[in-house]
Amino acid sequence: MNKLIALIFALSLSTLSYAIETTSFKTGTGQTLAIGDSLNDLIKRIAQSPDALRTVTLNHGGKERSAIIYDYSIGQVIYTITVLDERIIKIEWHNKS
Repeated sequence: MNKLIALIFALSLSTLSYAIETTSFKTGTGQTLAIGDSLNDLIKRIAQSPDALRTVTLNHGGKERSAIIYDYSIGQVIYTITVLDERIIKIEWHNKS
């Protein structure tokens, strides 16, 4: 019985999805995007429309600032890219579930 409970618990953990922060990634066309790259670089290099985008307010440098968050699906990975002042400031990824 304990082995069955342990197996169910282990299987449930493997289906959890969480975002991992990174400093760069390769686009579907093999181009590299990194923190600090411009919004124009993002648009040119990723060469696809975002799956979603949203505007959020961030506390950046002690000030409330508007940022745009873009979600892109590339293969089996979803990349979430935060842009502030037309620069990439954060890149997160997670596997599609």
